[in-house]
Amino acid sequence: MKPVKPPRINGRVPVLSAQEAVNYIPDEATLCVLGAGGGILEATTLITALADKYKQTQTPRNLSIISPTGLGDRADRGISPLAQEGLVKWALCGHWGQSPRISELAEQNKIIA
Repeated sequence: MKPVKPPRINGRVPVLSAQEAVNYIPDEATLCVLGAGGGILEATTLITALADKYKQTQTPRNLSIISPTGLGDRADRGISPLAQEGLVKWALCGHWGQSPRISELAEQNKIIA
């Protein structure tokens, strides 16, 4: 499947809202989500928009997530919102304890970790 790209304006990709941006994430994409952890400099709006889109449309599916830093607050932030069966297929995380809901999917062998 050829990826769909956002339209260009004068040769440049415009700034997109998180809700617009997640519409360009295809099934089986690989996402690298960075931040300082503990809720600092995290892409919370984008992660939440992706989680909300999946709840509504069941797409995109089977994503690979790379999170080299400890994103999250040891509860519901970080990549925990992505802990929905079918959304994530594979995850590589630097600190699983910060996003316990995704950790639970890994422990239950519901995602490859």
